[in-house]
Amino acid sequence: MGHWRLNMKLSNGAVVTPVTGEEAEDLLKNFPGYVDGLVRAGPSRCLLPTAYNRFAEEYINFKVLRFRSSDVVIVTYAKCGTTWMQEILWTMCHNPDLDNPDADLDLSIRSPFLEFDCMVDVLTKKNGHNSTLVKALQKRDPAASPDAGVFLGLTKVAEDPRIIKTHLPFSILPLNLLDTCKVVYVARNPKDALSSYLHHHRLIKIHDYQGTDDQFVDYFINGQLLHGGYADHLAEAWPLRGHKNLAFLFYEDLKRDPDAQLKNLDAFLGTGLTDQQLDNVKNRTGFSNMKARMGACVAVDGDAVEGMGILSSAKSAKLCGRAGVGRCDLYRLRTGYC
Repeated sequence: MGHWRLNMKLSNGAVVTPVTGEEAEDLLKNFPGYVDGLVRAGPSRCLLPTAYNRFAEEYINFKVLRFRSSDVVIVTYAKCGTTWMQEILWTMCHNPDLDNPDADLDLSIRSPFLEFDCMVDVLTKKNGHNSTLVKALQKRDPAASPDAGVFLGLTKVAEDPRIIKTHLPFSILPLNLLDTCKVVYVARNPKDALSSYLHHHRLIKIHDYQGTDDQFVDYFINGQLLHGGYADHLAEAWPLRGHKNLAFLFYEDLKRDPDAQLKNLDAFLGTGLTDQQLDNVKNRTGFSNMKARMGACVAVDGDAVEGMGILSSAKSAKLCGRAGVGRCDLYRLRTGYC
């Protein structure tokens, strides 16, 4: 595993250090997609690809990302309903009457994944930048260079109000994010997040997970998956849930009573939607409709991302969305919780 540098201190004080030694060897063995190495960032030691070092300062720089009060940032641990929430919020803000022609644009264009450039860096070096996303970026900013980050660029130029996705914990996001933007945090039962994330790691080439289910549970609990540990991620968000600019939601509540949760989001965002518009949002973002529109691409943020060669051809993506179907037996053995 190569290492970009021994260590790095970001301007917000967060320290980034490379993963080395036996841990690096073990992770590369079971995650051969991590050929360029891994780093840990911030106080929670969030695990990220080494390419994170190239973009880290931009991810924490308020001025570079041009954050403004109209922005809505979705912060989640992976597989906690992020794609669903992206579609919900984008539809609420941009398509409540279901008449916006941009609704069929790739999700990565409508709601960019902030740090995805560092996630797919290995594939980008191998296959090049996705032409659909580059075209969308340069349509909005003709001077934009794909090499500076396609997803970072799409984040900067997304249509206002921007709906931005990230899995980064708060400690390695801009310090004053909550004081300016609205943030929606979605938490999920860790059993279900674990089950979905395991499938994701076997499906996606940037991980290419080769280990056993049992080993994966250990990686999940020990924070040895990209974006670190679920408990650490949640622990950073939980104390902030009383902030006026943070909506803290549970995936299970959204499944159980979408009408109530959509009304809460409408009040939080100040979108002032009618009952008919809220019904439009609920119907368009229902799992059956999303799956019909996006198919396998739901798991990987859209057709354009799938077109980057990110999916393992031998495996298939599927949108389940059910709650309470996780790998309870393995998780309970490690934690005593189920």
